[in-house]
Amino acid sequence: MRHSSWQYLIGWTSLMARTYGGIVYDKGGKQWDWGQALCREIHGPDWNTSEDFAKICAIPEWEPVPSDILLRARTWATGNWPSWVDRDRENSNV
Repeated sequence: MRHSSWQYLIGWTSLMARTYGGIVYDKGGKQWDWGQALCREIHGPDWNTSEDFAKICAIPEWEPVPSDILLRARTWATGNWPSWVDRDRENSNV
């Protein structure tokens, strides 16, 4: 059974998409979905090649998500956005 922290993150991505739209733009023009944006925030713009990201992907779903990831997601949910997010981009609800 999936750990509740993973369930929280899945729900968080849906909540953020419903609230702010499905796309997060960075100031360089890249587009991210909410899960990718969270990975980008934690592991940098090349998050998918990060060794730390690979370690997180290897965590079994019945074990908890690292607390720093949950904290970051909760911070975003309160409207505290990282500086790389382009909040002024046209058609962006962020």
